[in-house]
Amino acid sequence: MKKLSKSAVAVTVILLSFTVCKRNIAPDKPTTPSGPSFGNINVSYQFSSTATDPDGDSIAIRFSWGDGDTSNWSPLVLSGDTVKMNHSYQALRTFEIIAQAKDKAGLFSNWSFPHSIIIPKPPCTLWTKTFGQTGSETGHCVQQTSDRGYIIAGSRSGSGVYLIKTDENGNLQWEKTFGGRGYYGYSLDQTSDGGYIIAGFTDSNETGYYDVYLLKTDGNGNLLWDKTLGGAYDDYGYSVGQTSDGGYIIAGKTEDEEGDLDIYLIKIAPDGNLDWQKTFGGATNDVAYSVQQTSDGGYIIAGKTVFYFRGEYYEVYLIKTDKDGNLQWQKTFGGEDEDYAYSVEQTDDGGYIIVGMTDSYGARSYDVYLIKTDPDGNVQWQKTFGGADVDCGYSVQQTSDGGYIIAGFSQSFGAGDDDLYLIRTDRFGNIIWEQTFGGTGEEWGNSVCQTSDGGFIITGHTTSFGAGGHDVYLIKTLSEGDTVLR
Repeated sequence: MKKLSKSAVAVTVILLSFTVCKRNIAPDKPTTPSGPSFGNINVSYQFSSTATDPDGDSIAIRFSWGDGDTSNWSPLVLSGDTVKMNHSYQALRTFEIIAQAKDKAGLFSNWSFPHSIIIPKPPCTLWTKTFGQTGSETGHCVQQTSDRGYIIAGSRSGSGVYLIKTDENGNLQWEKTFGGRGYYGYSLDQTSDGGYIIAGFTDSNETGYYDVYLLKTDGNGNLLWDKTLGGAYDDYGYSVGQTSDGGYIIAGKTEDEEGDLDIYLIKIAPDGNLDWQKTFGGATNDVAYSVQQTSDGGYIIAGKTVFYFRGEYYEVYLIKTDKDGNLQWQKTFGGEDEDYAYSVEQTDDGGYIIVGMTDSYGARSYDVYLIKTDPDGNVQWQKTFGGADVDCGYSVQQTSDGGYIIAGFSQSFGAGDDDLYLIRTDRFGNIIWEQTFGGTGEEWGNSVCQTSDGGFIITGHTTSFGAGGHDVYLIKTLSEGDTVLR
């Protein structure tokens, strides 16, 4: 046998020593967990993380959920593979989720950087106000004005269109009525001159039929001009907005001599004279409840149209026109039962958000129906909200974070027969929180918008509070997460 040299023996000893002393290294810190940033209680959400092992060992990952609970270890996966787990929360606050890895030898990594999920409380109510007398008053539309106050349009029984101006704290600055008995205000917009444009309808003419009623005021609510518009039969204006040329766009419905209804779209010049008018629809009944000018100068219109399935039913009707009111496309949405759209708005991605109610989906007892489309009117997603009884969404607006705020009424939740229903979602329609307002009577939310302080202003009507009968109901909330009354 050949004898090893001293140098060979030394090398062999060094190699053997290196092999024996080689130390297993713990896994690297996992990536910050991925998952939603907003959520709701009792909803399961998925989170994921990845970790690598310097030795190439298989690893397991666990999550600490930030609520005192830590998951079990996942099964071993290859180094660099993603681990996913689900968790739900039972409290309303912010939670920080972290991940940790261990290798097959049982060595632990450091914890990852945290990912936060907010399970928010509904915002605190800053104040509520009622306006009215012992008769019937309803607020149909509200906007924040350029002086940070609020303007509400609605109706007062026996007195006509009802226009209310408040300061930023909801204190009455002035109120006006227009037209008298048989006049109704339904929609408004603050105009570029600081005044207001209001649309509705009236049956004050000698024919006994309704006409669209349009009126323009200055910033103090003084009447500048008013117009009635329509044909020989019933015509209603449900939505109005100022257009980029200083004129106005109105949407509603018009009736023919056989009693069938079509969508009625009217373009008005800045001085109140007619530019053009268009009708849309089929052989039976079609109604528009909402119109908005779009970024291309055209118009998006939402409402309802009749279809036939085991009888006569309504479905959501969405129409896009060019700036001259010429049809570009039209879409319908819904299922086998009744579906309606009451509000539409163009979103920051050029698509559209629509809210209304559905008896085709959800609990099948009429639920709030929220639809998101792309710029061509193709459905991207749709959601329903509500419980076992009737729930309806009348107004929707995109919020500053890309999500949505919805106002309507609920018979499923709250203290009374109908309670004002406020729903907040993320940009994908996932509910963040929901809230009801009201007493033992009837409260509806007809209009909502986000205010400059990040809170929300809502108007509708109440029978639980106020002077008696139906009164205008105005609610201001704080911004989300703000619990301090300033």
